[in-house]
Amino acid sequence: IKTLELISNYLDLGGLVNLIFNQVALHGYIERNIIETDTTLYFDPQFTSDYDITLKYTYYMIYVLKALNLFNLNTNKITQFGLENLDYGNILNIYYCYKISEILDLNIDFNLTLTQNLVETIFSDDFHEFFISSNFHELDQEAFLWVCDIAMNSEFEINCDYEDSIL
Repeated sequence: IKTLELISNYLDLGGLVNLIFNQVALHGYIERNIIETDTTLYFDPQFTSDYDITLKYTYYMIYVLKALNLFNLNTNKITQFGLENLDYGNILNIYYCYKISEILDLNIDFNLTLTQNLVETIFSDDFHEFFISSNFHELDQEAFLWVCDIAMNSEFEINCDYEDSIL
């Protein structure tokens, strides 16, 4: 969808809804993978039971449906799913909860102190990269972008120490 949006914007073709591709099939696929309970709603990617990945794909679901002007889901249930699974020990989790809050204009009140502490904890001085979580199992270069995105678009602040001269 992002690629289609970029090409459409570059070629000045108009909105995504004006492009010719099987929007019905895409919408059907998304609808088949939505899990809705009495209190929550999320996208089930079917290849994992990891809630962090599920949050990521729930954000993608929202993004695609909004891009196609087909979003009509219960935002309260999506919010509840995010809040129930918010983990201040995992930057991927925080980032996609933040992105869901941002795209749906939910104004979720994130604990900035816990987020700041996590960012300080998961940065590796040895590797000059971020781990995804405080269990230090997986490095991810995207984590730096996630931290920067949150810092640029919210109250979250980061302080950087770096050499005066960067080669």
